[in-house]
Amino acid sequence: MTSRERITAALNRQQTDRTPRHEHFWPETRDAWIAQGLSPDTDLAELARSDIRILDGYDPTLRLAQETLEETDTYRILRDGNGAVKKYWKGRSGVPEFIGRFAIQSRDDWDRLKDRLLNPDGRLDVAARVRASREFHERGYFVAWGVMGFWESSRDILGPQTLLMNVALDPGWIREMMEYFESLFVRMYAQLTAAGAWLDGLFFYEDLGYRNGLFISPACYREILWPSHGRIFRRLRDDGRYVIIHSCGRVTQAVEPLIEAGIHCLQPLEAKAGMDLACLKSAFGRQIAFMGNVDVMVLRTNNRDLVRREVLGKLEAGTAGGGYVFHSDHSIPPEVTLETYQYCQALIDQFDRNASGG
Repeated sequence: MTSRERITAALNRQQTDRTPRHEHFWPETRDAWIAQGLSPDTDLAELARSDIRILDGYDPTLRLAQETLEETDTYRILRDGNGAVKKYWKGRSGVPEFIGRFAIQSRDDWDRLKDRLLNPDGRLDVAARVRASREFHERGYFVAWGVMGFWESSRDILGPQTLLMNVALDPGWIREMMEYFESLFVRMYAQLTAAGAWLDGLFFYEDLGYRNGLFISPACYREILWPSHGRIFRRLRDDGRYVIIHSCGRVTQAVEPLIEAGIHCLQPLEAKAGMDLACLKSAFGRQIAFMGNVDVMVLRTNNRDLVRREVLGKLEAGTAGGGYVFHSDHSIPPEVTLETYQYCQALIDQFDRNASGG
């Protein structure tokens, strides 16, 4: 099987010649592994034997003027394209700290600026995406377009507090915001496909939950966000493309509506938030595929006995009956050593040999 055939089979919940694989890494991980002997020229996707290649998405901001407000040896404070002031710590990835005011504080601010989201020009380098997509396709990979979701994009415009408060106080406003991001997506998708990009599917980054549950109730999700999700996911499906949704946190309550909206696969199944691959497969394995759930908190112990138990346990739970792609439960952090990660790869190889009788 080619990588594309392997991922396609997994997304259709069919058996594959070997366990499909994909991975995300924190930026600091590369530097840590180079210090441990990894060649600086190494492609981490190749090291992970990833069957998926992801094209960068597009700029989903209001495209306001950006500026650096302060910079030291340890952090940088900037005003971004949404007018939000954020603090980024150097050498440490993750969600930046929101500080100061956002450009949009009220619905009047939104009405004044919202039409900026309807202009698709200059939000991505179409020619570069087309070239990359064609190259990945020719090499046999499953090509996915990685796009920031509508909830996440709205959070970056309003800030988490204003967004969550207005889900309750003015849900019509927040629903309209989702629809604007939906319209932007449709324009960008049309632009990219019209130019001839090869897309096997969409990798949609949409964090709907935190450690203990969803940010909003399932009823609010259905009222505010689900209609926009459903329309774009159905469009992708109608075009013969697959939908993989990334959502951190404990999102069990969102699985059924996401299935109804049209996803093919849920990722990354955050183990430290209580997502359980075996339970999810038992409940929903006939409807969607799964990617992830390998607990990075276990991997970062670098204890071979613990790592072996975690990796093999998730492989056994996930691959039974097909429909699983091996992946961590978020991204590989620098605390996971290169040796440990290579050991994980060896465990998958051995598992596949045993499964095939080799």
